[in-house]
Amino acid sequence: MAFAESARESLGATLVSEPAKLWPMRAFIVGRSYDTYGGGLPLAAAGDLLEEAASRADCGLDHFEATAFLLSPGIAASHLQASQATFEADRSRLPRIRWERSKRKLTLEYESHIATAQEMHIRHNFSRRLVLAAIDELAAFLNDQRPTLAKKAGLDEELFIRTVESLGASVPATDADIETFYHEHRARLKELEALLPWWERLEVDWKRFHPSARTLLNDEFFWSESDEFSPHGNDTGHDLFDDLRRWRRSHAATPPLDFLAHELLRWGFDPAKQDDEIDMYTRDQAAIALAFGLIKLEGSCDPATGDAALAAIGRQQDPSLAERFGWRPPTPDMDAAYAKLRAVLVSIATPSRIRPLGRPHPSRAMQMDNGLANHSRARVVADRFAAMGAPRGTVGYVIEVYPDGAYEVEVSDSAGNTLAQFVANRADLELDVPPESGSVLS
Repeated sequence: MAFAESARESLGATLVSEPAKLWPMRAFIVGRSYDTYGGGLPLAAAGDLLEEAASRADCGLDHFEATAFLLSPGIAASHLQASQATFEADRSRLPRIRWERSKRKLTLEYESHIATAQEMHIRHNFSRRLVLAAIDELAAFLNDQRPTLAKKAGLDEELFIRTVESLGASVPATDADIETFYHEHRARLKELEALLPWWERLEVDWKRFHPSARTLLNDEFFWSESDEFSPHGNDTGHDLFDDLRRWRRSHAATPPLDFLAHELLRWGFDPAKQDDEIDMYTRDQAAIALAFGLIKLEGSCDPATGDAALAAIGRQQDPSLAERFGWRPPTPDMDAAYAKLRAVLVSIATPSRIRPLGRPHPSRAMQMDNGLANHSRARVVADRFAAMGAPRGTVGYVIEVYPDGAYEVEVSDSAGNTLAQFVANRADLELDVPPESGSVLS
């Protein structure tokens, strides 16, 4: 493919100077049901076709992610009823749209009716009928949401919608042809990925993390979203980290283990139930995710959280528990992963590394003295965002500061669901400093 050759030359020339671009646009379309997330080969193939279209002509985006909520007939098994309740609660808030102007990234969540979750997740299912249906459903959703998309500053929604609508003509002729395309496309991507530094390959945005995180966690293992032993590579760690980022904005002085207890209760885990295999494994994953989430966001973690994570690692490597629960024997990869986790936790457990909770990092404090910065709590003092769900007096958080002095602001409810998102000028906002709270629920 011509693009692959030119990209290979470009990447090789820019590796040491500036971030390289792997592909004109990355596109991920996945399915979600109450008991599955990801997968769905017809959806994935539709995303790959969108990437190929972007390699031929600009489609208005650099990054696109879509989650199709898939319905499942019948009643969930007892151990999945909590997951089903969470899924239904999230489904009730659809559709959800997020636009990140600085990244040219569009994220969508919508309800799908082209197949049940069970039908979509059949192995080796490269159904041309479902690929075409997925494209048509996405195009219809985008058209329905034109008024909302038109309000997103910097988003060329017309160009992107036209690109999606044109995909049907490029769908391979048979199921077998789609499977061939799917594997060839991913092989090309893998070849290009090998040329990138690991942080570019994993698309780590260092601006979203504490400056010390890059030094303390200088190994792609810590940032992997697919390695189950990585702090945030499993479902538990991934979900907890997203919640932690939101929670710490308004609970910087609250002990992090209070957040962990609240999160486990919200997930339906009984604190009195200490001897259950699934509960123990999930609690251990969550404790590790919390400690490393704090390191990524704040450059360290408090001693109590670090000790909890170390204890979790110890349990996961305890031969007596492995024998009792029938866990698989430790593998070299597992031992190596836990050794990396333990080494970091031990290295930061010194007085010079630990900051009092609630005290901003010096660079962050200086930014706040000078005005609004990433993660600042901001109050709207203008009326022009009322139609977007943010009237005067609304409080949100800065999620992006642009070179031209504009601020992208997100307003969320107490559960972390986005209520409004908009780009404002400095005159539209004022820094809002909440009183410190010791309550995890405040």
